[in-house]
Amino acid sequence: MSSAAIEQPAPTVGQEKVLPAAIRYVEYMGSRELVADLEDRAIMGYARYGTYLMTHNGRDAAMDCYQELLDALMYTQQAMMELAPNDVHDLVRVRMYILTSLEWLKEYLEDRPNANADTNRQIEEALNDD
Repeated sequence: MSSAAIEQPAPTVGQEKVLPAAIRYVEYMGSRELVADLEDRAIMGYARYGTYLMTHNGRDAAMDCYQELLDALMYTQQAMMELAPNDVHDLVRVRMYILTSLEWLKEYLEDRPNANADTNRQIEEALNDD
């Protein structure tokens, strides 16, 4: 089992809401049209987890990101397979950016201090729970 398949604990109430910083970033980058989507996803997350996404919430944020990008790659591939061949052009580029992000993030995760020790511990814990 790879570390990408390990369930993380449910988030706890952390220290600082992430949404305001994410909104500032997308606005700074000129992507104001994403703000409403970010706000809607934050509301969905609150309904599901009982808290907004916050820093220091008991989860590995980088691993969450990696796992979500793996899912995004699968969804993009699914969409491409379901569309007519002439309609997949833009998704090909999206898939490429997701793949590149996954490669960079995997390298980051593997190079973190104590990354292998933490991963091995999590795998052992997951295997012992079964």
